[in-house]
Amino acid sequence: MSTENFFSQKYFAVVGVSQNSQKFGTVIFNKLKKQNFEVFPVNPKYETLSGEKCFTNIESLPASVSAIIFVTPKEITESLVNQAIKRGIKHIWIQQGAASKETILNLQKNSEINIIATSVFLCFLNLCAACILFIDVC
Repeated sequence: MSTENFFSQKYFAVVGVSQNSQKFGTVIFNKLKKQNFEVFPVNPKYETLSGEKCFTNIESLPASVSAIIFVTPKEITESLVNQAIKRGIKHIWIQQGAASKETILNLQKNSEINIIATSVFLCFLNLCAACILFIDVC
Protein backbone atom coordinates (compact mmCIF):
# COMPACT_ATOMS: atom_id res chain seq x y z
CA MET A 1 0.00 0.00 0.00
CA SER A 2 1.63 3.22 -1.14
CA THR A 3 -0.33 6.44 -1.19
CA GLU A 4 2.73 8.23 -2.52
CA ASN A 5 2.82 5.97 -5.59
CA PHE A 6 -0.92 6.34 -6.00
CA PHE A 7 -0.82 10.15 -6.06
CA SER A 8 2.20 10.19 -8.37
CA GLN A 9 0.01 8.90 -11.21
CA LYS A 10 -1.17 11.35 -13.88
CA TYR A 11 -4.51 9.88 -14.98
CA PHE A 12 -7.27 8.78 -12.61
CA ALA A 13 -10.77 7.33 -12.85
CA VAL A 14 -13.48 7.47 -10.20
CA VAL A 15 -16.00 4.63 -10.33
CA GLY A 16 -19.25 5.54 -8.61
CA VAL A 17 -19.61 9.20 -9.61
CA SER A 18 -23.22 10.41 -9.84
CA GLN A 19 -25.27 13.54 -10.53
CA ASN A 20 -25.75 14.02 -6.78
CA SER A 21 -23.05 16.49 -5.71
CA GLN A 22 -23.33 15.27 -2.10
CA LYS A 23 -22.39 11.67 -2.93
CA PHE A 24 -18.86 10.69 -1.98
CA GLY A 25 -17.83 9.58 -5.49
CA THR A 26 -18.85 12.93 -6.91
CA VAL A 27 -17.08 14.84 -4.12
CA ILE A 28 -13.87 12.90 -4.83
CA PHE A 29 -14.18 13.50 -8.58
CA ASN A 30 -14.74 17.25 -8.10
CA LYS A 31 -11.86 17.58 -5.60
CA LEU A 32 -9.47 15.85 -7.99
CA LYS A 33 -10.58 18.14 -10.83
CA LYS A 34 -10.22 21.22 -8.62
CA GLN A 35 -6.66 20.20 -7.79
CA ASN A 36 -5.88 19.85 -11.52
CA PHE A 37 -5.67 16.07 -11.67
CA GLU A 38 -6.70 14.48 -14.97
CA VAL A 39 -9.72 12.41 -13.90
CA PHE A 40 -12.46 10.47 -15.68
CA PRO A 41 -15.90 9.64 -14.24
CA VAL A 42 -17.29 6.09 -14.53
CA ASN A 43 -20.97 5.20 -14.14
CA PRO A 44 -23.08 3.16 -16.58
CA LYS A 45 -26.14 5.33 -15.86
CA TYR A 46 -24.80 8.54 -17.42
CA GLU A 47 -23.44 9.75 -20.75
CA THR A 48 -22.08 12.97 -19.25
CA LEU A 49 -21.44 14.31 -15.76
CA SER A 50 -20.50 17.90 -14.94
CA GLY A 51 -20.29 18.57 -18.67
CA GLU A 52 -17.75 15.81 -19.24
CA LYS A 53 -18.02 12.45 -20.94
CA CYS A 54 -18.89 9.76 -18.42
CA PHE A 55 -17.52 6.33 -19.17
CA THR A 56 -19.98 3.47 -18.87
CA ASN A 57 -17.41 0.89 -17.81
CA ILE A 58 -13.76 0.40 -16.95
CA GLU A 59 -12.93 -1.14 -20.32
CA SER A 60 -13.93 2.06 -22.14
CA LEU A 61 -11.55 4.30 -20.15
CA PRO A 62 -8.59 5.86 -21.96
CA ALA A 63 -5.50 3.66 -21.94
CA SER A 64 -3.61 6.37 -20.03
CA VAL A 65 -5.60 5.75 -16.81
CA SER A 66 -3.23 4.17 -14.29
CA ALA A 67 -5.06 4.82 -11.01
CA ILE A 68 -8.67 4.19 -10.08
CA ILE A 69 -10.84 4.98 -7.06
CA PHE A 70 -13.86 2.81 -6.23
CA VAL A 71 -16.82 4.33 -4.42
CA THR A 72 -19.24 1.54 -5.25
CA PRO A 73 -21.59 -0.84 -3.42
CA LYS A 74 -19.81 -3.74 -1.70
CA GLU A 75 -21.71 -6.26 -3.81
CA ILE A 76 -20.08 -5.13 -7.07
CA THR A 77 -16.69 -3.74 -6.02
CA GLU A 78 -14.64 -6.96 -6.22
CA SER A 79 -15.83 -7.67 -9.75
CA LEU A 80 -15.06 -4.09 -10.83
CA VAL A 81 -11.61 -4.15 -9.24
CA ASN A 82 -10.84 -7.39 -11.07
CA GLN A 83 -11.86 -5.68 -14.32
CA ALA A 84 -9.42 -2.85 -13.56
CA ILE A 85 -6.61 -5.30 -12.78
CA LYS A 86 -7.34 -7.24 -15.98
CA ARG A 87 -7.11 -3.95 -17.87
CA GLY A 88 -3.66 -3.33 -16.40
CA ILE A 89 -4.48 -0.63 -13.86
CA LYS A 90 -1.98 -1.11 -11.03
CA HIS A 91 -3.04 1.60 -8.54
CA ILE A 92 -6.39 0.94 -6.89
CA TRP A 93 -8.08 2.78 -4.04
CA ILE A 94 -11.16 1.18 -2.52
CA GLN A 95 -13.00 3.74 -0.44
CA GLN A 96 -13.86 2.61 3.08
CA GLY A 97 -17.14 0.72 3.06
CA ALA A 98 -16.94 -0.16 -0.63
CA ALA A 99 -15.70 -3.72 -0.05
CA SER A 100 -15.84 -6.46 2.55
CA LYS A 101 -12.76 -7.38 4.59
CA GLU A 102 -12.65 -10.71 2.78
CA THR A 103 -12.63 -8.99 -0.61
CA ILE A 104 -9.84 -6.66 0.45
CA LEU A 105 -7.72 -9.52 1.80
CA ASN A 106 -8.20 -11.48 -1.44
CA LEU A 107 -7.21 -8.50 -3.56
CA GLN A 108 -4.16 -7.64 -1.45
CA LYS A 109 -2.66 -11.07 -2.22
CA ASN A 110 -1.67 -9.69 -5.63
CA SER A 111 1.71 -8.13 -4.86
CA GLU A 112 1.92 -6.41 -8.26
CA ILE A 113 -1.06 -4.19 -7.47
CA ASN A 114 -0.94 -1.14 -5.20
CA ILE A 115 -4.25 -1.56 -3.34
CA ILE A 116 -5.26 0.98 -0.72
CA ALA A 117 -8.41 -0.02 1.11
CA THR A 118 -8.31 1.09 4.72
CA SER A 119 -8.07 4.86 4.36
CA VAL A 120 -10.44 7.71 3.57
CA PHE A 121 -9.44 9.08 0.17
CA LEU A 122 -10.25 12.72 0.86
CA CYS A 123 -7.99 12.82 3.93
CA PHE A 124 -5.01 11.90 1.78
CA LEU A 125 -6.05 14.16 -1.08
CA ASN A 126 -6.24 17.14 1.29
CA LEU A 127 -2.88 16.17 2.82
CA CYS A 128 -1.40 15.88 -0.66
CA ALA A 129 -2.66 19.37 -1.55
CA ALA A 130 -1.27 20.81 1.69
CA CYS A 131 2.13 19.28 0.96
CA ILE A 132 2.11 20.69 -2.57
CA LEU A 133 1.26 24.16 -1.25
CA PHE A 134 4.04 23.94 1.33
CA ILE A 135 6.60 22.86 -1.27
CA ASP A 136 5.52 25.66 -3.65
CA VAL A 137 5.98 28.26 -0.91
CA CYS A 138 9.49 27.09 0.03
